[in-house]
Amino acid sequence: MAMAMSLRNKRKALAAVAVVAFATHPGKARAEDVAAEIRQLKEAVKQLEPLKERIKQLEAEVAKEKHQRKEAHIEARGNIRNAAAQPEPAAGVVCKDIR
Repeated sequence: MAMAMSLRNKRKALAAVAVVAFATHPGKARAEDVAAEIRQLKEAVKQLEPLKERIKQLEAEVAKEKHQRKEAHIEARGNIRNAAAQPEPAAGVVCKDIR
């Protein structure tokens, strides 16, 4: 059978619960620390904005250069094919300037 708790034991248990509750509650000080950290992080993000813009600029330049190289490569391949497709001079044609 369970014994009924005495009033004295109930008060001790209640006091223990209250101490644990206050000890684990983050409280106002912790909330202020979190708020300060959030402000710091937001400021850091603001300072990164110009760097993000510069990265976008550089990425655009790299993409443009890559496109230009690809176009030049395609053009060069086309010139090689055109040169190969041109007929050679007929056999037996002699240049008269050579002595």
